[in-house]
Amino acid sequence: MYVTFHDVLLMCKKLERILEMHASDRSFICDLKKTAKACLLEKLQIKPLHKVATFLCQKFRSLQFLSDPEKYGTYQLARSLIRELTCDDNLGSYFLQSKCEQEHNYSNPTTSKKQKNIKIP
Repeated sequence: MYVTFHDVLLMCKKLERILEMHASDRSFICDLKKTAKACLLEKLQIKPLHKVATFLCQKFRSLQFLSDPEKYGTYQLARSLIRELTCDDNLGSYFLQSKCEQEHNYSNPTTSKKQKNIKIP
């Protein structure tokens, strides 16, 4: 089984949760968990692109397992990557609009009249 890029963050968070110490754990179990967690953190380093890949996966778009600062940092990085990768400014500005702007169909002032009149059935 191969792990895809967006699964790395999910598996790391799941392993961290499993390796949390509980009051009911015996001392040797606590030692094992402590050693395993140290090894995990040393060997598996989560990069910002792991977070963006997870964000781009429809099921995990909310990033509910990350703290608020990590979520907003990931959103900012995704926006900046879209800006870098977008050749068409109109397309890029659509993706960078807030959800509220998209829901209320606020038009982009840079969009031409020809593009505004396109009707999608």
